[in-house]
Amino acid sequence: MRLREYSLLALTLTIALADQRISLANPSIDHSSESEEIQISYATKDGYTYQLQKSSDLTTWVDVGEVQTGDSSQPIKLPLTAPGFPATFYRFARNADYGTPEGWLGHPIASNRIAPDSLDDEASGYHTIVAAKAFAYFTGTLEQAYHEPVGEIANYFGYAALRQEIRDRGGSQADEGFRGASWMETLEILDANQRQILYNLMRVHEPLFEEFFDIRLDLVDELWALREGEELDFANALSIGLQLGRDEAELTVTSAEAYSEILPTLSTEQLQAFQDIRSGATTIADMQQDGPNTAAVESEIAIFNSGQRDVLLAIASKMISWLTGSVDDAVLLPPGKISNYFGFAYYRYIDRANVSRSDAANKFLSVLDDTQQSIMAGLAQDIIATSNAYIDGRENLITGSYPLRIGQSVDHASLVNAYANQAALGETRRAIIEALTFYELEEMMTSEQLAELAKYRADTSE
Repeated sequence: MRLREYSLLALTLTIALADQRISLANPSIDHSSESEEIQISYATKDGYTYQLQKSSDLTTWVDVGEVQTGDSSQPIKLPLTAPGFPATFYRFARNADYGTPEGWLGHPIASNRIAPDSLDDEASGYHTIVAAKAFAYFTGTLEQAYHEPVGEIANYFGYAALRQEIRDRGGSQADEGFRGASWMETLEILDANQRQILYNLMRVHEPLFEEFFDIRLDLVDELWALREGEELDFANALSIGLQLGRDEAELTVTSAEAYSEILPTLSTEQLQAFQDIRSGATTIADMQQDGPNTAAVESEIAIFNSGQRDVLLAIASKMISWLTGSVDDAVLLPPGKISNYFGFAYYRYIDRANVSRSDAANKFLSVLDDTQQSIMAGLAQDIIATSNAYIDGRENLITGSYPLRIGQSVDHASLVNAYANQAALGETRRAIIEALTFYELEEMMTSEQLAELAKYRADTSE
């Protein structure tokens, strides 16, 4: 812990406050010259516990008195006897659960310290994910955490599975440029009436995308408030997460409805053209060549602004995977896409870092000491339940909307609400737990550790 010192009575008493980044008032110290007694008053927050500790050397600390429960309506008041020389140092040590709502975890955040090599396969996978996010969080800015690629939103139609197939065939970089080529190829395969359905979908999606991005900024601000010495508002964060979930589910279900409207109108030749893209028979280079419908498509989309074209790119490229894949393909989503509110997308897409998620994770973990390592491993274990809530809710949304593929109807409103209440809440809780743990960890990291991470980011960015 970094310590701030307060001197009193010719340096015979020093109050050292632990956990500096919390937004709390400084201790108030009252002393009477007619008495040996000193009274310390300290403003606290609800949902936290505080332990007064003393030390003669700022190295070994001993608890003084009982643990005190925070109460924002009145300060903690502790009487002490004024010591003589040498100086005695005091500090308030605050618990590490940060007032997390009851029922989220069975223990305080950051007290679940686990040896990294004891994690099972599931937790080990999350260990890499959270470490990569922590790297971006510790080396980036709030503004960088705002970045989210349009194509990441409502990515629930098997596009991730399609991209993996392309990489399996042609190597790790084989899918580079695929989305940029495939959305235009999709429009060129469709006839004018079919394209109009996608254009109408784009107009429906445009305000939803804008709302999603605006609300997402509010959630990022809430999650990063700790770094500004502010208190994280759990209720507000969860409310924001619910709205994000509703928008994301709306984007998903309305896309499936539009695709299902186009599907029965496709000819055998059109269906084969989409299958050729998926199989690789039609390459990225092939898609980049002009075709019979290129001029017509370019004329039609010339009226759209850049934001509209971004939305159209997302929905047209995903249509390929929806038409050609299975429900199992559609369920696939890399775990790194979950609660990506800490700036890793900016590092990958804007900084153009030539590193994988595991590279960033390994670098972050390499600078941590054993205690810090155990906190990150504990975080990986902690987020399994909330991650599973997201994964299960997402799978329910996909399978619930898939009857549209075979001409059946779905309960649109029920799908949206169910997703928000299960997946979105799970994702938001996970993001909150990650943010709180990163905050705890930052208090423990040295300037040398942070400098090493910053240098690595600079070295790996374009």
